[in-house]
Amino acid sequence: MSRSFQKQECAYETSQQTRREQRNHHTARHIETAAICASTGRGTHPKRNRVCRIRGNWRHTGKQQRRKGDETPPSGHGVESSAQHSRKEQEHDDVQSQAARCTRKLLNNALTFPRTARLKLRLAMTKIITALLALAIFQSLASGQTSPKNPCTVPEQKQFEFWVGEWDLTWPGQKPNEVDHGTNLIKRIMDGCVVQENFSGGDSMAMRGTSLSTFDTRANKWKQTWVDNQGGYLDFVGEFKDGQMILQREGVRPDGTKVLQRMVWKNITSSEFDWSWEASRDGGKTWQVNWPIHYKRKSWVG
Repeated sequence: MSRSFQKQECAYETSQQTRREQRNHHTARHIETAAICASTGRGTHPKRNRVCRIRGNWRHTGKQQRRKGDETPPSGHGVESSAQHSRKEQEHDDVQSQAARCTRKLLNNALTFPRTARLKLRLAMTKIITALLALAIFQSLASGQTSPKNPCTVPEQKQFEFWVGEWDLTWPGQKPNEVDHGTNLIKRIMDGCVVQENFSGGDSMAMRGTSLSTFDTRANKWKQTWVDNQGGYLDFVGEFKDGQMILQREGVRPDGTKVLQRMVWKNITSSEFDWSWEASRDGGKTWQVNWPIHYKRKSWVG
């Protein structure tokens, strides 16, 4: 649309130039005619005076102009023809010059348009890249601010601190008034992230077992895995609540029925506590204690 407007503007300028040249042409003819009349000695030949008056007034009618042409002296006619030829050449040159200017203007606009478009595109791409970089930096800062804490240093890690140490264990024997004995060594490993248990039944039972406990920051729960020398494998999930640590699992009895099983650390002090192995067959409504153990600290373990 802008190119069409420029073409119209060039056509308008050419038309204006042509009109100015026509006005200049008539003015030049009038001056030239006066010069021709002066050179032929106006005043001594009445007929020539009349011809000069006709030529001097370019607004006369066509009949007077034809008459003027018939009465023009040979010498004046030659001078006028030469002047008209020069004016035509000048007019032709002026028209060509005007056309050339319009052509150059159109070409310059045509060449400038793609350059302007490229500059706009470059500016838009610069803005997009800047915005993407700013977004990446913002996300990096935000992720750094919201990154989870080191699981080894979260406060919940202290919830199992009471268990760490070397312990003497006692529990009811198979016979009345009989007491069995065992030991348990609890320590932290893996840069403090894991609590490791090493159980021994001593002379009372042949069981030897170990467990690994850690706090899962995603689940916000404690998790433990137990293995022993009798092929046992147990996994537990739980939490420390109301002064007790309870880890629970769902098991399957030999007859295929499901049963809930749990370990409970309770009556906790710095030197002793009670531990019990319990089961529920009614979905946790009631619990039966199957193995109670009393822990008495033997030594602290750093």
